[in-house]
Amino acid sequence: MSQQCIKYEQSKILIDKYKPQDFKDIKYSCATNEQLQSLITKNNMPHIILKGFRGCGKKTRSLLFLKEKYNHTVFNLNTLNMEFKLINKKNPIVLTVLYSPFHYQINLSQYGVYDRIILELFLKEIINFKPINNIPYKIIIIEDADTLSIEAQQSLRRTLETKIQTTRFIFIVNYEYFFIEALYSRCIVIPVVSPGKMDIFNIINNIAKEENITLTNKQYNDIINNSNNNINTAITILNNYQTTNNIHYITDNNLYLSKLANIILNIDKHLNDLNDIRIYLNKLLINTMTDIEIMKHIFKLILKLNKDNNKIYKIISISSKIDILLKNGNKSIYYLELYCVKLTQLFI
Repeated sequence: MSQQCIKYEQSKILIDKYKPQDFKDIKYSCATNEQLQSLITKNNMPHIILKGFRGCGKKTRSLLFLKEKYNHTVFNLNTLNMEFKLINKKNPIVLTVLYSPFHYQINLSQYGVYDRIILELFLKEIINFKPINNIPYKIIIIEDADTLSIEAQQSLRRTLETKIQTTRFIFIVNYEYFFIEALYSRCIVIPVVSPGKMDIFNIINNIAKEENITLTNKQYNDIINNSNNNINTAITILNNYQTTNNIHYITDNNLYLSKLANIILNIDKHLNDLNDIRIYLNKLLINTMTDIEIMKHIFKLILKLNKDNNKIYKIISISSKIDILLKNGNKSIYYLELYCVKLTQLFI
């Protein structure tokens, strides 16, 4: 995001007001911008994987790519709710689709074991129609593609092969090790590097000046340290300062993670451990952290604080099993609670 971000006065949400409108507005991971811009002039657009940690700007760059390749109206997103009736479900499942005249955008992470059939039904509805606006193919952005079940990913592999003449995919991937090799081999993989602390400072400092928000050095450090290198989180924290006029940022993710680690390691022993685990996990989820990110941070903290090397194998084993449950299930809070309880039992 440049120091001259485009500002929309009608929007009160800073993330919307300062959304990059051009590649030159993004001053970090410039190699990614160059790779995408090199594909703009190619007539035969490949399937693309944008990989990187959440909040590093993958989705924004995918839209900027389509804007420069086709038209600025890719930002004029409409919403379509598609209902699908499944044999073993009493009520239809609703898939919310964002679309512009040039692309479709979906996220299947909340559908768990039903993601494959929903994806296949969606593609059947969309792909069979002729592309509009004289573009050669349908373009489909799949967010959080790494959360798709193995069955859904294998189904996509066949689609990439059979619909190559009419369809192109852009996959937004947060954790590449969850994405099957068969899809990787059929796409151009473009890594997106997360912004560093100075990048986040420059973005926040610029917005603060534009909005006449006065921040102390401590407040800048709080925003940067709590952002977890996530631009959206950093701007959301700044937005909290603006809307509440409150110097204290009450949703301190690092504090909640530390509290969870203390409970797991039995540093803070009391009868309400399970209830506190639930409270802290819910706060983290509300504060824009994903289930995988929460588990990853807890895992790192426990390994760092654990003094018993004999427990390392068990910590890794528990983490691996919960990892699979989080990826394939649709009740992440339950699995995160189970993860914390299982770890706690190791240190009783």
